[in-house]
Amino acid sequence: MKKGKKILALLLCLVLFSTALMLSFFLSRDDVGDFHGDGSGHIVLSEILTSNRTYPNKAGLYLDYIEVRNTTGSPIDISGYMLGDRPDSVGYTFPKGTVLNAHSYIVCWCDKESESASFVKFGISKKGDDTVYLYNGSNVIIDQVDIPAVNDNVPLIREGNNWVTGTHATPGFENTEAGFDAWLESKNSSDVSIVISEVSSGGGFTIVNGESGQTDWIE
Repeated sequence: MKKGKKILALLLCLVLFSTALMLSFFLSRDDVGDFHGDGSGHIVLSEILTSNRTYPNKAGLYLDYIEVRNTTGSPIDISGYMLGDRPDSVGYTFPKGTVLNAHSYIVCWCDKESESASFVKFGISKKGDDTVYLYNGSNVIIDQVDIPAVNDNVPLIREGNNWVTGTHATPGFENTEAGFDAWLESKNSSDVSIVISEVSSGGGFTIVNGESGQTDWIE
């Protein structure tokens, strides 16, 4: 009788062990959303900037932002993916038809006062007491980062699976010097309405407000 109980107990242990192995396998599979067990995946948080005083969006506004990257060589539809600043709260949902191309980035600007659905509805504190969460369309957290205390204009950038502070922010571009140069180049577009149109130097003869004289000037 005692021998039978020992066999039964052993079989029960084997069943429990097998179940645990199966659960571990399925939770770490690549095809379960973008969750890989260790928090890394195909779609990741790649750059975050708080207290932005230098890097404007297309409307010329200086806002906090969250950058998301597709790390794969293929486009991925991220419709329904979400961003939040608490594990039980969503502050932004990527709209239907949002496709992130291979190795590309998307920048989400934060403005909790805006009524537009195109802005993230929370801000990010530079004091180091916030966490940013990225959810897939099944409401599963696939990436997250705790925000440390940082100074104005100091970006938090991803290097592999680590986060470090950077010298330059590069919204929408890779986190390198080349990426920063590309961002600068993107700001020198043809739609700039204020330009330098003429320069005079060398003390040439000039009439200013009806009076003649020698002076340099810029138009």
